[in-house]
Amino acid sequence: MPAKSAYCPTRRQQDVYGRTIISAGTAAIAGPAGSSSAASADQAAGLGCVALNPFYRQVTPDLVDLVHAMDMAVVVWTVNEPDDLSAMATAGVDTVISDRVTDARVALGR
Repeated sequence: MPAKSAYCPTRRQQDVYGRTIISAGTAAIAGPAGSSSAASADQAAGLGCVALNPFYRQVTPDLVDLVHAMDMAVVVWTVNEPDDLSAMATAGVDTVISDRVTDARVALGR
C-alpha cells in the first residue's frame, strides 16, 4: 500500500536576506493493517518526507533508529494508555498524538 501524505510540523528557515520563511514538509502514514513500517520508511525517504507517522503498535526501537538514520522524525498516533505512552518514550519517538493530552503529559512526565 503506498504511503499517504499528511501534515507535518513546519520548519523555520532564514532566506539570504535574513527573513524567516516557514515551510511545511510532508510525512508518510504507515497504516496499522498488514503494512511493513520499514518499507513505508523507505518509501517516505524516497519521496523526500520529513517524518514517518506509523500506528504506535508498529513502533519498535529498531524502527525509530532506522527512520532517524534516514533523517526523518517518527510521529505516532493515537496513543492513549500510560503503558503505551511510556513504551513510545522508551522507543525514542519524536512526537505522540493522543486523545488524552493531559493524561499523556502526566504519563510522559511533562
